[in-house]
Amino acid sequence: MACKNTRRFTSTFELTGNLLDNALDAVKMNGSPRIDLVLMCNRLGLELKVSNNGSPIPQNVRQNIFTAGYTTKSIKQHSGLGLYIIKQIIDRYDGQLQLREPEDYTGVEFMIYIPWKR
Repeated sequence: MACKNTRRFTSTFELTGNLLDNALDAVKMNGSPRIDLVLMCNRLGLELKVSNNGSPIPQNVRQNIFTAGYTTKSIKQHSGLGLYIIKQIIDRYDGQLQLREPEDYTGVEFMIYIPWKR
């Protein structure tokens, strides 16, 4: 499928990069790290899943992770803007975001759907 919207295409790379950065941070201390990336595309839109076997995100943290400046990591190394930016991109394109646990293992999975047309 040819990409007709360069801005949306670039935003997809930014989404993927931020989610992979977070996944890499999440599995650093895991003896058997696992990160899965699934990208599916059809005529209606794009679905992106990034999963990892890092520690699950507690329910009381989930409500804050998309807030600008919120981080559970070292403030010296992280700005707390990655997930905020992801949420802004998804909202810009009338997309959907789900935070859940992967089907095959304990961890975290972000599932994003972005329609081609608004």
